[in-house]
Amino acid sequence: MRTVGRAAPGTDTARPLGATTPSERTQNFNIHGLLKIRTNVPLVPGIPEHFRSRSMDPDLEVLRVADLPAPADEAVKGMVGYPRTCDLGDGEAYFECPAPFLHYLGAASKWKFLLRGMAEDETRILTAFPGFAGWPIIARLQDLLSRLVYLVIIMKLAGRGVALCHASAAAHGDRAYVLFGYGGTGKTTLTKALMDSVCDGFLSDDYVLARGTGELLCWPDYYPPHSDEQGTPGLRYLFGRYRQTARAPFPIRKDAEVDSILFLEHGKSEVVELTAEEASRRAMLLNMEEIWRLWNSPASQLLGQYAYFNPRLDIRGFLERYAAIVSSFVDRASLRLVVRSPSPTFEMARGLVSDLTRRMTR
Repeated sequence: MRTVGRAAPGTDTARPLGATTPSERTQNFNIHGLLKIRTNVPLVPGIPEHFRSRSMDPDLEVLRVADLPAPADEAVKGMVGYPRTCDLGDGEAYFECPAPFLHYLGAASKWKFLLRGMAEDETRILTAFPGFAGWPIIARLQDLLSRLVYLVIIMKLAGRGVALCHASAAAHGDRAYVLFGYGGTGKTTLTKALMDSVCDGFLSDDYVLARGTGELLCWPDYYPPHSDEQGTPGLRYLFGRYRQTARAPFPIRKDAEVDSILFLEHGKSEVVELTAEEASRRAMLLNMEEIWRLWNSPASQLLGQYAYFNPRLDIRGFLERYAAIVSSFVDRASLRLVVRSPSPTFEMARGLVSDLTRRMTR
């Protein structure tokens, strides 16, 4: 194996590993002062422009580099899995796997990773894409890499007492309505309808940042509703779950307190109140589906193999912390309701939120 040129203990080994790809512009994001991210890889979905920041020292750095030479045999402390994850010691691991699609064509080029400090305050992920991969392959690699990055983001935020949840939220004043539901249920459509009627502050479309105290922090991503998406099934497959984000056309509210939580379902018109325990169970199931989706990537599977060698990356502890935050957040809501509607636009839910808003303003 070729050496990565590991330096003496205490010196920086990351910089000589490869030059960043010139065509990719480095971007910095500061998420409410909780997490600072630097990357030159277009993530899928993109981190909202609302968090764009000037250059800073990042907590999480994700860089695409020109190449990552494989480690020398004597530098490898242990190997697990297939393809192999190589433990290099000191919180570093090297991994390479066949590039999606290309290996079916007999191409030997590999997709490579070097991970550093995954359980530390400062984390670095370096990756090298196959040199001759075309645009559809690059798009797919970016999608799969993004799953790893978002898993790391979720884990780091949970360590700071915040759960990144798959939900939408809009506020009236300083009180927020949170919409949970499976993909395609109508969260985006209903959020837009609420912003066009009873709500005056947009917090999020696809993700919310929730504290156990009941506070919501904005993640102001905005997507066109699913019905507005275009493209052939083949292209949608190549891009995975990719959807173009846009700047939210509504006033953004930085934070709010949870008022009511609505679980959206299709079916005969009905509103059912849930206990805090049942609402928490459903919220965790909905969010675990998102976490499982993120885990479904060769890049994300690397996390488990990294944790095998590095017990400080406590995945079980992360899930317990995440569940505790979600449960405490749900418990702080005034109401937890299942809203079923045969209408894809959930007119009944709009009327319900309007009634709840009038109740708040009395």
